[in-house]
Amino acid sequence: MNELDILKKMNDLEKSSNFLNIQINLWHDGVEKKQYISDKSMIDAQIEDLKTQIIQIEDKQFSQRAKQAIIDQIMIYINETKGKHPRLLLLRDQGTVLKNELFASIARDIRLHIKGTIFGINIPIDLYYTIDENDGINIEQLNAFLANEIETIRNIEVVNFISLRNYYDGFENRIIENFIV
Repeated sequence: MNELDILKKMNDLEKSSNFLNIQINLWHDGVEKKQYISDKSMIDAQIEDLKTQIIQIEDKQFSQRAKQAIIDQIMIYINETKGKHPRLLLLRDQGTVLKNELFASIARDIRLHIKGTIFGINIPIDLYYTIDENDGINIEQLNAFLANEIETIRNIEVVNFISLRNYYDGFENRIIENFIV
């Protein structure tokens, strides 16, 4: 098995573990709940084994490629917003009903690379702008943040899908701390 095969199997098991966790929380007591707990414990042990395999596998071409794709993806957002009028702000909702769709889109693009599901780049050609400070994000501030994220990714020395997932968890927290109101 290569990195992607292991990652796919781990992703599938994580979905099963999450489903079992919901089932455990729904059942009050009884044989079914005990079986769900037992099954979840077995699956969680398999997940940990797969994490170890991902870390120890020698050929890390796919995670190396994912690391570079994340850098490229972030650069796309920076390049797409460069040179805009200084009064323009990126619209938080990007024309949707979700207040922070802009950040959800950036995170989604990165997460797809970490899940090993794509190796292409999503080009956000239809970014929406505003001059309303209540609805917008300062482009320079966002681009400085994203440039810092590129450096954070470049500084990941031991690259594998587990270290990339850890990066992503930190990325989500940093986005929330810096931009989500």
